[in-house]
Amino acid sequence: YAHETGIKDFSRFNRTTEVLEHHVFKSFDSSSLLGLSQIESGGSNNDGESILWAAKRLAVRPEKRKIMIVMSDGMPAGQGNPVILQSDLRIKLAQIEKFGIETVGFGILTDHVKHFYKDFVVINK
Repeated sequence: YAHETGIKDFSRFNRTTEVLEHHVFKSFDSSSLLGLSQIESGGSNNDGESILWAAKRLAVRPEKRKIMIVMSDGMPAGQGNPVILQSDLRIKLAQIEKFGIETVGFGILTDHVKHFYKDFVVINK
């Protein structure tokens, strides 16, 4: 990768070896909910990078009001420093707000969403 980018010192990056995957289970224009049944946990979650990717998809939509619902099972986690991952999530949420996108964090059996999202719901059952 260093050869392709010309970057020789990766120390300023938090995630350097972990692959970040994004999947679209239901496109905006699809009426089929079949893809939603295929959602499964994939391991680590770099929340900041992921929600920014999703927000960019949402930002180009023609609808006036845009609300992004983020489902979370805990703190941002993955290869990298947890403090940086948490800080990155806060930074990305601020950027998303500048796009005019409202965010709501849904905590699945966790209240960690209260540390990041202004609007949040905790689901315990």
